[in-house]
Amino acid sequence: MIDVMTDSAPLPAKTLLPDYSEARAAYTRGDYLTAARIVSAHLKAGATGVEVKTDLALSMEKLGKLDLAEGLLREAISTGKAGARSARALARILGDTGRPEAALDILAQLRKAGIDETYLAHPLYDLIADQGDLVRAEAIADRAIAAGTKDPGARFDRGRFRLKQGKYAEGFEDYEARWDVRPYTRRHTDVPAWDGTRLGRKTLLIHDEQGFGDTLQFLRFIPLIKPKFAGRIVLEVRENLLAFARSIKGLDQIIVRDGDRGNVDFQIPIMSLPYRLGTTLETLPSACPYITVPGKAFKLPQANPGSFNVGLVWAGKPTNQNDRNRSMRFADLVPLLDIPGTTFYSLQNGVAAAERLAHPRGSSVIDLEPMTGPFTDAARAMQALDLIVTVDTGYAHLAGALGRATIVMLGHRTDWRWLDKRSDSPWYPSMTLVRQTERNQWSSVVAQIASMISALTQDLRKTA
Repeated sequence: MIDVMTDSAPLPAKTLLPDYSEARAAYTRGDYLTAARIVSAHLKAGATGVEVKTDLALSMEKLGKLDLAEGLLREAISTGKAGARSARALARILGDTGRPEAALDILAQLRKAGIDETYLAHPLYDLIADQGDLVRAEAIADRAIAAGTKDPGARFDRGRFRLKQGKYAEGFEDYEARWDVRPYTRRHTDVPAWDGTRLGRKTLLIHDEQGFGDTLQFLRFIPLIKPKFAGRIVLEVRENLLAFARSIKGLDQIIVRDGDRGNVDFQIPIMSLPYRLGTTLETLPSACPYITVPGKAFKLPQANPGSFNVGLVWAGKPTNQNDRNRSMRFADLVPLLDIPGTTFYSLQNGVAAAERLAHPRGSSVIDLEPMTGPFTDAARAMQALDLIVTVDTGYAHLAGALGRATIVMLGHRTDWRWLDKRSDSPWYPSMTLVRQTERNQWSSVVAQIASMISALTQDLRKTA
C-alpha cells in the first residue's frame, strides 16, 4: 500500500480518520497533500474499493508523483471493477510520461465501451496536441464545451491551443478561464475587475500573477494603457522585480506585492492585459529591450580576451508541473564545452546547480550563482555575456526582455507562448528557439546549438 503520511507532519490524533468527504473537498480547493493524507489514512484503516485508490492516485498526480499514481491506477484497474474515471486518469498519466500510443489505446477502448467523447476530451485533446495537430485538439475542446462538459479546464485548454496557433484574440479570451483551474487563485477580489473601459481619473491596480517570467513577459503591455484609457496606473509586483518595473513607462506608482495599495477603483491581473487591450499576433508589442538594469556593469570572472562568453541554465524549478518536460541535466550540455574560443558560465540556481559540481567536466564551467542571487544581478551578468542558452525558465524571459542574444531549448511539450514549430519568437526578437525532435531527447538540440555557437565563434575570429 502507498503511504503518503511520511511526506509531512501526521494528522492530529483527533483527526486521524476524518470524514472521507474532507478528502474530496481538499482536492477541489487544490490542497492535494491533505487530500492524499486523508485518503491514505482511510486505506490504512482498511478502506477498499477502486474509487479510494483512484482518489489517492489523482492527488498523487497533482503532487507530481506520477509513478505512484500510475501504480495505484493499475492496481484499481486490475480488479476488473474500475470505471472510466480510473482508466481516463491512467491515460492522462501515460500521455504526460511520454507514452501517447498506450494512452490513446485506452481512450479508444473507452469509446468502444460507449463512453462519450465529452468525458474523454481531457486528456484526448492534449494527446492530439502533442502529436502536432492543434486544429483537431482545439476542435475536440470546442465540442466538449458546446456539449456542456463539467471539466472547468476545457475552455482554458482550448485557449492554450488557440494561443499556440497564434490566435491571440480568441486565445486570450479563453485564457481568462485560468481562474477555474488550480493552482491559479484570484487576488484583490474586493476591488472591481477592470473591463477595458476608459479610466478617466480612476485608478487601476495591475498586479502580478504566476511566475517571475510571466510578469517580466507581460510588463510590455503597461505603456499601452494610458494613451488609450487614461487613468492613474499602479503596479504591484514582487520585491525582486521592483527594479525592472521602475523602467516601465506609464506607471504612477509601484508597490511591493501585498503592500498598501491605497485607494484603487479597478484591478486587473497582469496576464489579462492583452485580452483587455485586444492584442493580436500582429499588434503584439515586440520592441526589446523594454526593461533596463540598474547598477554598475558586471565584470565576468576569469574572462579571456576575445573569448565568446556563454551563460547556461539547464533546469527550472522542480515544482513546476511541466518541469519533467522542460528541464534537462547538466550532463546533456557537456558537448558544448569543447567548442573552441568559448568560455562558459553557469547562471543555474536551485538544487540543479549541484549537478555541475558532481560532473567530471563541471569545473570547465565558471559558476556565477554566488554573484547572481537577485534577479537584478543575474540581469547585469546577462548584459556582460555574449549569449544565454537556457531552458524555458524565468531567465529566458529576463534575457529576452533585456534584448540579449538568447537560445531557448524547448522540450517536446511546450508552453503556448512559444507558439508552434517556430524557431523565432514574436515576443523576443533576439531569441532563437531550438526544439526537441524526439520526446525527452536533448542530444539533437544540443548538437544544433553547438553548430550555432561554432559558427558565431568562427565569425568572431574572422573579425578579430
